[in-house]
Amino acid sequence: MEPPAFFRGFAIATAVTAGLIALQMLLFPKLALYGVFAAACLLAFGGLCLLIYRLALPAAQHADPARLAQYVLAFTLAKMLVGALVVAAYLVLASPRHGVWVLPFFTAYVVYTVYETRWLMQLSTWGAARATA
Repeated sequence: MEPPAFFRGFAIATAVTAGLIALQMLLFPKLALYGVFAAACLLAFGGLCLLIYRLALPAAQHADPARLAQYVLAFTLAKMLVGALVVAAYLVLASPRHGVWVLPFFTAYVVYTVYETRWLMQLSTWGAARATA
């Protein structure tokens, strides 16, 4: 996948995520109390997606085809661990009164994970073609 295609898809994923979070805030009025957390989730997962993009490009063009697979596994594990730490830290530090606070977090996590997985799968074929050219 060429970089312009990545950024178009990233913009669409971000718009979809922001729209879903806004819809959740309309459907669950108590979620409005956690607007800053929702915005932080959107920014954090968007930033993590951009970081993964930046780190995965060289791995896709590496002579060892397993390098990208290793990166994908490492990214997935790191993202899950960071996500678990963020949820635990927010529970301890903010002591939210309602359980709906976790909806924006999981929405951002799922949308960006689906986009990254799709993109990394396409990147593996694109990188393999560029490495052999």
